[in-house]
Amino acid sequence: MYDMFGNKNYNIDHVDFMWFISDIFTMGVQYGQRSYLCNILEHEWFDIAPIQIVANLAKDAFHVDAEFYDAQALSNTTVDFEKNGRQWSWQYCTEFGFFQKPNMQYPQRSLRMD
Repeated sequence: MYDMFGNKNYNIDHVDFMWFISDIFTMGVQYGQRSYLCNILEHEWFDIAPIQIVANLAKDAFHVDAEFYDAQALSNTTVDFEKNGRQWSWQYCTEFGFFQKPNMQYPQRSLRMD
C-alpha cells in the first residue's frame, strides 16, 4: 500500500505514515482547499477506491510525499536543494513550536505519538 504514496525506496514507520496520512487532510483545510477536499470526499466514487484517491490528493493536489514524514529519511543530513522536509520539520519544531499532540478525546492523530 505504501507504494501508492510514492515511498518505494524506504520503509516508513507506521506511526510516521499515519502522521503523513492525517496531514493530507490538514493541508486541504490549511491551504484554502477545503471545498475541493470536501467535494472529493463526498463524491460517490470515493467509496470505491478511497486509498488511491487519498494517494492522488497527496501527490497531485497537495504535493507531499511520505518521505517528508519518515524520521529515518529526515535524519539524512545530505544537502539536497530539491527537498525541504528536513528543514521545515526543524523550523516548525524549534522556532514555531508547532509540534502537534493528539487530542485524547477525539484523536485525529495516532495516539502512539507520545
